[in-house]
This record gives sequence, C-alpha cells and structure tokens, in this order.
Amino acid sequence: MKSKNWFALFFTVLLYILFFTNAEYLKISINNSIEFCLKSLIPSMFPFILLSYFVINSNLADEMIYKYIKSSKNLLGICKIYLSSIILGSVSGFITGPKCICSIYSKEEENDAQAFSDSVILSSNCGVGFVISCVGILIWNSVEFGIFLYISEIVTSLILGKLLLRGYCNKEYCYTHCKLSLIDSFTYSVSSAFSSVFNACSFVIFFSLLSDIFALYINSTISSLLSIIFEFSKGTFNAVSFNNVIVSAFLTGFSIGFGGLSVMFQTFSICSGYPLNKKNYIVFKLLHGVILGMLASLYIFYKYLL
Repeated sequence: MKSKNWFALFFTVLLYILFFTNAEYLKISINNSIEFCLKSLIPSMFPFILLSYFVINSNLADEMIYKYIKSSKNLLGICKIYLSSIILGSVSGFITGPKCICSIYSKEEENDAQAFSDSVILSSNCGVGFVISCVGILIWNSVEFGIFLYISEIVTSLILGKLLLRGYCNKEYCYTHCKLSLIDSFTYSVSSAFSSVFNACSFVIFFSLLSDIFALYINSTISSLLSIIFEFSKGTFNAVSFNNVIVSAFLTGFSIGFGGLSVMFQTFSICSGYPLNKKNYIVFKLLHGVILGMLASLYIFYKYLL
C-alpha cells in the first residue's frame, strides 16, 4: 500500500475515534454549522447563484459579451467561451463559475484543457454578497473595507492570471452554445442553485466539524488558524479573534483569497472528470490568499492606525 493510502487510512481511523469519543460535542458542532449555513451562508449565496445560473443558461449576457469580443482585443486574455461564466462566478461566489464552465466544456468537445483549467481557477473567487455583506458589514462593521476586499480580490486574481496562467484559447466565440428558454432557464436555475448551496453546506459542515474537534486538543490560536485553513466562511469570523488588528486583517484577506480546503474540495468535486490542474489551482489560491491578506493589512493600517 502506498504511503498516501496509509496516511488516509490512519486519518480515517483517527476521525472515527475522535467522533466516537466526542459524540455529544459532535452533535453540537453540526448543529452550530447548520445554524451558520441557514443564517449567514445561504442568504449570502443563494440569490446570487440563482441569478447567475439564470443568466448563463438563458445566454442573456452572451450576446453583449460577443459584441465586446468582436469590438476589442479582449485585453484580459480570458478564453472567450468562458468569459461570462468567469464574470458571473466572481459575482456569485466560488462554486458558481466552475459549475457553469463544466457545463459549457461538456458541450464544446474541442476546447483546450489548459484553457478550461485556467478559467476555472480565475472564476474561483469569493462572491460579492459574502465579502461585502458578511465580511465587510457584519464582521468588520465597514462596508468600505468589504468593497475594498472585493475589488482587490478580483484585480489580484486577474493580475495573477496574467502572470501565472497561459491556457487562454483563441477559438471563435459562439453565444448560442447552450441557450434554454427563459422558463426552462428559470426552473433549472432554481433547482441547480438549491443543490449547489446545499452541496456547499455539506462541505462547510464537515470541515467545520474537523476544526471544532481538533480545537478540543489544541490551543485557541492554532484552532483559529486551522478553521481559516479548513473553511473560509467560518474562518473569516475566527480571523477577528486575534488581539492584533493587523493580523486579523491579514487572516481575513487570506481566508477570502485562499478559500479554504472546503471550497477547494468543492471545486475538485464539481470538476471531477474534467481537466482541472489541481496543482495550479492550489498554488494560485495560496498566492491569492497571501497577497489579498497583505492588501487587507495595509488597508487597515493606513485607514485606522495612521
């Protein structure tokens, strides 16, 4: 048996032991995560995901994008057929873009695999609803900070894309690739948005459970850091638990840019069977998190400490 399989087996047995020996705490953790999903995560995600799916499936934005591509050189270098998915995914949040891109790729058999992978990476941003409403207003009590974080997230992602990614395709764009009627688009979008949000919640519950269980055996500082690495939505709440406001700002920006293991595995699940370069995804999101964390720290330093 390979070493990684031994590690997976050991980790699974360890989790069984931890879950059995902390059954009551297990129930509390899951209930808290479900409450968090219902009160914070779903309201900040569902409306934006639903509208984005509707725009993608009905091709409402594609004709406009087609005219933009025809009249410009597409300076961002983004693959033409995925442009609307990247834009709407960045508005709605992490999993919307990859799911829309997968649906397009399955109908465009000649697409370049590298272009697919890079487009998924570029579309994997935290949504405007969560960053501004939840992080900016609810956590930091500053809508300006939320707006700064969201704009910085998108700009940083595009700059990193230009520097690190190279799989942009030059195939002719066709904005009629998967058009549905408005009624069919609406019904499909509602059901898809519902399943996507609850799929996201299942990953949130699992990785939150991991961080909560490990928190029983380690100190609060390390457990807060683990929650940021495991699950970005709850991690952003734990980021402000540090006494140093600069450190809290950095960890907040890192949580948004990196996305956590929860979002990472959600994306891998959605793109299972598709040519996503997982190593490129991980490296890109780590760099994205570090840079966004530095920008968040600089903002708080100049805004409140000078």
